[in-house]
This record gives sequence, structure tokens and C-alpha cells, in this order.
Amino acid sequence: MSKERIANTWGEIANFLSLGPFEMAPTKQLAPYIIIMTVMVVLAKFVFGEECKVFYWLTVGFEILGLFASCMIIRDLFCTDLAHPIWEKAIHNGCELFLNGHQAWLYYDTEFFYRLGRYIGHGLCYEASALMMMLLRHDFQTRLVFGRCYSSTENRMVLHAWVEVKHLGVWWVVDSTWINAAPVLKAVYYIGNAVIVDRKISNREFWTSQIAREFYQSIKKPETSYLFHNLIYFRRATKSDKGVYMVRECCWDDADGLGAYGARNMVFNMLDAFSSKVVVSQRIINEFLRDKHCMRPKAHTVRKAKKALRELRIAREKYYASQKAS
Repeated sequence: MSKERIANTWGEIANFLSLGPFEMAPTKQLAPYIIIMTVMVVLAKFVFGEECKVFYWLTVGFEILGLFASCMIIRDLFCTDLAHPIWEKAIHNGCELFLNGHQAWLYYDTEFFYRLGRYIGHGLCYEASALMMMLLRHDFQTRLVFGRCYSSTENRMVLHAWVEVKHLGVWWVVDSTWINAAPVLKAVYYIGNAVIVDRKISNREFWTSQIAREFYQSIKKPETSYLFHNLIYFRRATKSDKGVYMVRECCWDDADGLGAYGARNMVFNMLDAFSSKVVVSQRIINEFLRDKHCMRPKAHTVRKAKKALRELRIAREKYYASQKAS
């Protein structure tokens, strides 16, 4: 049996038992255990009496499940307090850095990457993780991790990326697309998501890239921060037979850097970077950031974006034709 098959089987078990970190509202996940346990106690004791052994043992079983769930909630609340300095630094730095004219932290606070990923049709975990590496650059030992995890929504192993941060002598996971909460212990994350690690990119390795350093310098100012589409250079390369590489490592010469990218008038330069069918323009980004419940941009915004993309492609074709003619 392959490693991925074993991980997928364990992922199904872990998902069934809710072994992963509780997200957002832990009491809502605990509620079913408490309700069922209460009903079973009432039925066993006051309706069927002690003679009904089936209900007696079911009651004991649900009491164990309730205690198990309570322990996990206590574990997560305890970890949340310990990991608070990581989250605090990410918020502080995210308010001082920018992306496409907006404070970088707004992208995490509004679950922007998750929602835009649903609209595009694929996840943006690589982009979210690369930006998080930049938010925590000077404060912690970090690493960008490429791997495979069990997805409870797709019921299978999927490619994924996250950031690991060393704090208090142990590693914590910041996964801002799957877990919109404080960092969780690496062991808890790995067990709950049946993780298979493909590559760990250390902080030093990440920042040896000229593109990463220039990107970081550009997002210090709103007017030079229009680099959202350029986050694709930190994605996992899909057509590489050399291993798990970032796009920039396979398709980009670091010596060239980012050049003039980042200025407001260059925003459409990478307009069709994420999808050949779904367009992401600056106006679409603005709409998703303005309304944290937005799952799709307005129809007229999409029409304008597609028109701009067509004009850009025509301009590119004319430019290349003129270059060949000369």
C-alpha cells in the first residue's frame, strides 16, 4: 500500500474522530456530543432503567466521546494562548505591509484567499503562505512547506502548502486557507490532516531569492505593492519532473528580479495569471476585500475585466508582431 493511500485512510479516520484542530467556534463542534449524551442518559436512567444494557453502554460510549472532545477543546484553547505572539506579530506586520494598495493583513482577516480560491476554482494556499512568510520575516524562524493533506471537503489527499513557525522551542503551523484561527501545534496539524511532506523551504532558502527580497521591499509602500498576481512565482511548479520546485525556480531568472512590476499602472501585466477562464482584476480584488461575505464579483465587474484582458492580449500580439517585423 502506497504512502498516500495509507495517509488517505488515516485522514478519513482522523476526520471522523475530529482529531484536527477545532476551527472558529469549538463549542458548535462539541454540541452534538453533549446533546446525544444527555438524551442517552435520560433514556437509560428514567425510561428504560438499569436493565437496558444497550443504552447503558451507549451512554458510557458517548460520555467518553464527550470527554474526548472536551480535552481537544482545552488543548486548542491552551495552544491558542501559547501561540498568541505569532498571531500578534502577523497582525502587526500585516498592517504595516501592503498588497495591491491594501493592508496585507486584510487578506487574512477577511478570508480573502479562501473566497477568491472558490471563485477561481482552485486553492490559493501557496500565495497565502508566501505572503505569510513575508509578514513573519524578521520575528521568527519560519519555513514554507509543500505537502499533501487529507481534504475533508474533497474526501481525498490534495496538494497543499502552509507555513511552519518555531516558537517556545517547538514548531507551529500557520495555515491561513484551511484554518482561519491561531497557529496550531505541528503534531496536532500533522495528525489531524494526515500530512505527507514533499518539501520544506527554510527561511534562509526562501530569502536567498532576489524575487522574494524585491517583493518584500515593494510591499512596504502601497503605491508599489501591486504584486498580487506575481505571488504565482511561489506556487508549486506543476510541470516539473525535477522534484517539488516553486515556479520561480523553474521558469524565472532571479538575476532579472521583478523589474518594474509593483507600480499601480502595471497591475494588468499578470491579469490572466491564475486561470485562462476566470479573470482576476484589481476591481475584483477590491470587491472581495470590501465585503468579507462576497463569493463572486459583480457581473459588470467581470465584463470589464474580460474586456481589459482582451485588449491586453491584442496589445501583446501587436507588440510581438512589431518586434518580429523589426
